[in-house]
Amino acid sequence: MSTETMIQDVELAEEAFSKTQGPQGSRRRWFLSLFSFLLVAGATALFCLLHFGVIG
Repeated sequence: MSTETMIQDVELAEEAFSKTQGPQGSRRRWFLSLFSFLLVAGATALFCLLHFGVIG
């Protein structure tokens, strides 16, 4: 399978997914993106605090 075919498959899947989800789907993706970012930021802050001995 070539790279171009894989990219086309992903693009087609995204189009089909967005059509089935409607306006609620974009909100869910936005919420998931925000939640993921906050989770990574929180984990990074926690590890920094542990590393520098502020907590623990």
